Amino acid sequence: MITVFTPVYNRVHTIGKLYQSLLRQTDFDFEWLIVDDGSEDGISELVHKWLQEGNASFPIRFYQQKNGGKHRAVNLGVELAKGDAFFIVDSDDYITEDAISFIKKWWGAVAEDSKFAGISGLRRKENGKIIGDMPSFAPFVDATNIEREKYGLTGDKAEIYKTSVLKKYPFPEFEGENFLTEAVVWDKIAHAGLKIRWLNQAITVCEYREDGLTSQGRELFIRNPKGWGFYIYQTGLFYQLSDRDRIQEYFRYYIDLKNEISHSEIKRNLRIDEKTLTKLRQLHKHYIKKTVDKIGTKIALYGGGNRGKRILNLYQGSEVEIRYILDRKKVDLPYLQIHLNEDYPFVDAIIVTPKNGQAEIIDFLRKRTKHRLISYSEWEMLVDGR
Repeated sequence: MITVFTPVYNRVHTIGKLYQSLLRQTDFDFEWLIVDDGSEDGISELVHKWLQEGNASFPIRFYQQKNGGKHRAVNLGVELAKGDAFFIVDSDDYITEDAISFIKKWWGAVAEDSKFAGISGLRRKENGKIIGDMPSFAPFVDATNIEREKYGLTGDKAEIYKTSVLKKYPFPEFEGENFLTEAVVWDKIAHAGLKIRWLNQAITVCEYREDGLTSQGRELFIRNPKGWGFYIYQTGLFYQLSDRDRIQEYFRYYIDLKNEISHSEIKRNLRIDEKTLTKLRQLHKHYIKKTVDKIGTKIALYGGGNRGKRILNLYQGSEVEIRYILDRKKVDLPYLQIHLNEDYPFVDAIIVTPKNGQAEIIDFLRKRTKHRLISYSEWEMLVDGR
């Protein structure tokens, strides 16, 4: 049997679409296990209403926990699951009508094979666009989670893990924190040598909501520094990073959190020594000096997203002044925001931070200002020359 597992937190307005997709399945050999992570929006009443109506051809089990994050809900779900296959479907996603039959079709090939942790399908948007990439030359690829880049398996996937494997590798839980990236466990399973059979068919339909975990991204990591530090530490163990790449990972953490937690906490969370922390301090000073030498002391940013915020943190409290931010939409940052149609006050350069469409943005700005324009990659090259 398959356990369709849904952790839910204040999603009474979206979970109904998932429920309807479960009612439409072509195979009902599954249970729907829901763990409510401390919702305050009436989700319990809604699920109990469904139970009373009795329209489902599959068992529904509902449990509640104090708000502690998705990873804690998964840990509880794994302990409660009755299925051998554990399929995590978020409460703002839903599945295709043939998802359960598709999983059953492929599950038998890996169920008794100790080299496999499970299988995976693809995720797509409602408009049919596939999330990420999957090699088109074969119906499946067998690889660990750590080997995904090697095989071109990009983007979020719809993994179904063996419940027995997840019981062996539970999510670490850090006191006072309610977020931990799932990659911590997926990478640990991969490091143990267990593969996933990555299949070339979409079975989950998703929508990345503005209040969802994916969209919160960097902010979630910053609010949960112990878990983030552990993830970086583990990545350094499991992936073959060069010394330079490892220091860069530490440095991003240091820059984002240097004003939030103490240096001793940074050392403890990353599991680094005083010598490495000194390197991070020196690298910070190097970035400031290079900026002053190569760019100047008065800078503006185009883009207030994750990259822009990291640059803001980098220069905060230094002789480099961020004069203002340009963006097509309003940004919630304590900096002057200049509308794109206004005159731009003098700066030594405008750094263009968005990941996509940089060439188009620079062309757009060039028609409106004579200021020096620097792409994000050019900025990195200018300040990181060591």
